[in-house]
Amino acid sequence: MIKKIVLCVAIAGWILQPVFAQDNQGSDGQQGSIASQLLSQLQMLKQELLELRGLNEEQAYQLKQIKETQRDHYLDLDRRISGLQGKLAASQATAPATVRPRIMPTNMPVKALMNTKPTTPIAPIVSVLPAVQKPAQQQVPAETQAYNKAYGLVKKKKFAQASKAFEQLLVDYPNGKFSPNAHYWMGELFMVDSDLKNAATAFSTVVSSYPKHWKSADALYKLGEIYFRLGILDKSKLHLDRVVVQFPDSTAARFASRYLRANFPQ
Repeated sequence: MIKKIVLCVAIAGWILQPVFAQDNQGSDGQQGSIASQLLSQLQMLKQELLELRGLNEEQAYQLKQIKETQRDHYLDLDRRISGLQGKLAASQATAPATVRPRIMPTNMPVKALMNTKPTTPIAPIVSVLPAVQKPAQQQVPAETQAYNKAYGLVKKKKFAQASKAFEQLLVDYPNGKFSPNAHYWMGELFMVDSDLKNAATAFSTVVSSYPKHWKSADALYKLGEIYFRLGILDKSKLHLDRVVVQFPDSTAARFASRYLRANFPQ
């Protein structure tokens, strides 16, 4: 689905280039109307691409959380089983020797059998198995809650509130594990508002501060797109080439390759 949207965005951008060129040369009102409609459709496609990328990120994060939870449950179960085995071994080592019951002679009268008392008292049977306690409910870290809240606002298309939430997240957790994601989504939100300058600053922060993070590939691609829209073609090609070279197996690298073929034909 994301591939189809990206292809549509690329085609729309390719169509818009000659239309805008004609518009700048003094085209009539009808051409301007067509260009406006195409631009509106392009913005809608980009917004939908933004939402799909966010959904993909959320699913990847949820899968990671599920794996971590399963691992924690396994470790907790293994710990409790090991403790139970240790207690059983200790109880067996300290248990008294088994006393064999005295066998009454078969020729003893019934009345005598009834009056016979056991020589060894019978100890009551006590269970040595400890009660299995349920694992305590895991607490979600505050940083994770803050990030989920900010990202939830993006999904609800409350972009202004989401931007403030990500800003607060970076203030509260400047070196947190979600800092690269927060800077990246700040860039995406700036692009929604067509604030290319601040968007470039946010994406550049991801690339410079977190060069090995997986979001760095997406940030490089977005920088290549921004510089192309600003008409700085040398920087645009430089960042797109970096995506292909540094992150060859990433989705961003595939997008960058298509963007290069469409806009920088050799």
